[in-house]
Amino acid sequence: MGKHVVFCWDKPLPNSVKLNIDDAALGIPKPAVAGGIFRDPNGNWIMGYARHIGIINSLSVEH
Repeated sequence: MGKHVVFCWDKPLPNSVKLNIDDAALGIPKPAVAGGIFRDPNGNWIMGYARHIGIINSLSVEH
């Protein structure tokens, strides 16, 4: 059976924007990507981005 993980999103302060980012690599060495999303205090999407980082290992992505 798979594990279920529950995440919570904390609202930013009023009149501000929150940026959540993440990155991933598929092994040693493999293609890596990074991305993020900007949200308003109500959780509405403002804009997002994704970027190919290159061929690196998973430890390099996390630093």
